[in-house]
Amino acid sequence: FTSGTQEGRPIDRLLGAMAEAFGLDHRAPAEPPTDAKSYFLERVFTDVIFPDRALAMPTARAARRARIVELSAALGLGALGAGLIACAAVAFAAADARAKEIIEEVEQARTEADLAAAAERYRASAPLERALHMECRAQLPRRVASGAIGGAP
Repeated sequence: FTSGTQEGRPIDRLLGAMAEAFGLDHRAPAEPPTDAKSYFLERVFTDVIFPDRALAMPTARAARRARIVELSAALGLGALGAGLIACAAVAFAAADARAKEIIEEVEQARTEADLAAAAERYRASAPLERALHMECRAQLPRRVASGAIGGAP
């Protein structure tokens, strides 16, 4: 990285190389002769690029806006997560309460007709619980859970 030299315009060199590759006669437009330009890369970096690095940095306003956006996104995701957890907890509590209610009703049943009525009420009231796999079928007595009492589930 000490120095580099550029002669002519880059597009002229490109067109010349393409013309040569295809066997065409390429003549660059006549231009007044210019001296080759030397670029000393070390000076470019130390005198131009590094001193001007602050020009490419975000402004204080942009940095503050970015922090606000990041904080808002984090708070929004946190609120969304808390909301989902709360919904799941409420749904679980409701399903648990319904399971206890059904178990109590089944345990208090005296006859097969009472069990059949309990099973029918369970089947009629549980489509959402079944869709969410939160039903209490595993906790019910085997005869009711299998549908042997009260018809097919």
